[in-house]
Amino acid sequence: KQWYQRRVAITAGDIIAEFENIKTTALRKPEDTQDMIDLIGFTTKATTETIPKLQKDISEAAKRLHFLLDHYIFTEDEIDLNRTTLNWPSKIAPIFEVNDEIVAEAKKQGETHLGDRREKVML
Repeated sequence: KQWYQRRVAITAGDIIAEFENIKTTALRKPEDTQDMIDLIGFTTKATTETIPKLQKDISEAAKRLHFLLDHYIFTEDEIDLNRTTLNWPSKIAPIFEVNDEIVAEAKKQGETHLGDRREKVML
């Protein structure tokens, strides 16, 4: 039972760490055009590959958690860890919405900067 419980905790911690990485990266403002392209690529991969994989991992973790509920008494910290893990999917959509705003603003700034440079060249 203890090995199984530790496995659930490790999995939950890994899932949370991955979601935190997605959040941190998605909310970062790009410094230049290449950075913006990289951010768009990261976000695309996160939404099409990483999030679906994490949802499967959460589903598996929930199955293990369900088993443990009948065989183990969880501490408050373990309950919080599992609650955080199970709630991440509902918290990630607003992060991607903010990311869309960040990318749109970066594109707008890039276009303005490019227009300014073009004007200087034409003068």
